[in-house]
Amino acid sequence: MRKSSLFAGWFSSAVIIVAVVLFAGGSDAQTSDPSLLSLARIEFSGLKTVSQEQSIAATGLHIGQRITKTDLEKALKDLHDAGLFSKAQFKYRQYEDRYEVTFLVEEYATDIPVVFDNFVWFTDKELTDAVKKRSPISMATHLQRKLRRVDQKRVKTTTA
Repeated sequence: MRKSSLFAGWFSSAVIIVAVVLFAGGSDAQTSDPSLLSLARIEFSGLKTVSQEQSIAATGLHIGQRITKTDLEKALKDLHDAGLFSKAQFKYRQYEDRYEVTFLVEEYATDIPVVFDNFVWFTDKELTDAVKKRSPISMATHLQRKLRRVDQKRVKTTTA
């Protein structure tokens, strides 16, 4: 009888030790994964009319997010897909515990005016609101600025 209680005590102690080692090892592995680092800084070089906030929103990244280099490459693709820049690339610095990324962008050389023509059943505001809703970033003010320029040109040409 004494051998079985000794075995039961040893067995339960061994199970507890193994569980503690596995649990501690698992949580340590998550925090020390060398490919997942905190994003400490996002910068842009080459911005002229597009704001830094709009550009960051287009990447889908945010400060403090844990990322890999693959996430930076995806963010670059998302930035291209937003249609704000004719060229975009990034450079990054990897430290022991963080990434710092700089996106090097070139905005389109010419502004292409947006003209909503023959939408008599919608107001300009309704159209720009619809574009804003579908756009990955807020471009409504940009579109409204373009519309005002186009409208001013129309007024000048019709009055001349």
